[in-house]
Amino acid sequence: MLPTPVVDAYVEEELPGARSWADREGLELTVLPGRPILRVELTGPPAPAPDGLEGAAREAPLERYLLEAGLDDYRALPPEWRFLHPDTEEEIGAAGFPAQPQSPLGGASIFLPHSDPYGAVICAHFSRRAYGNGPHPDWGPPTNWENTRPGQVVARTLGDMLVRIALEVSASAGRMAPLP
Repeated sequence: MLPTPVVDAYVEEELPGARSWADREGLELTVLPGRPILRVELTGPPAPAPDGLEGAAREAPLERYLLEAGLDDYRALPPEWRFLHPDTEEEIGAAGFPAQPQSPLGGASIFLPHSDPYGAVICAHFSRRAYGNGPHPDWGPPTNWENTRPGQVVARTLGDMLVRIALEVSASAGRMAPLP
């Protein structure tokens, strides 16, 4: 759809805001060289401890999540957000995703378990995988991503999208499934 230099220009225009957010949060935001892919590692709470082990839950390490956005055709299409294995960088479906929290901003979580081909998606207008074969073919084509309906999450820049995703990761309770 869009030539690489056009996508690169859009990404470069939005990167200062996204990097500023990442710096404030103490996170490293990476754009892979020569590829329109953005990555950031996020952390969230560990899974709740089984009954009677509350002290163990407090001592459990934070869950690490590797969030990636494929930015091919960005702005004509929303990013293709996915969570990867934090150690191997492989796509692992639901195991890569945080468990659905009650959204800290009210309403439903944007983390949605989903059947194949992905296993889970970020269910928001700014997530390419939510359209078509995803959970929302009723939203129309992904080129319609900036035309939100009442009640939908509004995030129109990479920085805004990252803030919303990170907020829900921080409110999660472990992973959707154990890491392989």
